Amino acid sequence: MKNIYILYSCNEWKNHSSMSLIMASTSESKIRKEIKNQIKEKNMEYDADTKDLKQEELNYLNNCLKYGHIEIVGDGERQ
Repeated sequence: MKNIYILYSCNEWKNHSSMSLIMASTSESKIRKEIKNQIKEKNMEYDADTKDLKQEELNYLNNCLKYGHIEIVGDGERQ
């Protein structure tokens, strides 16, 4: 099953009511690139020891991401 990566902007506490869709893609690299752009534009913050977003798992990135949320779902998977 193919994964779909979904990137949202949100408040600091990642409340679902604050989430607004930024991008959905089957490409993990496109999501990573957009996260990098959002951080560069100061729409999101990244708080981790390493600044290399390419080396980290998306779940780890999500935990270190402030004002952003990453969701991974399977194509055709019920939510």
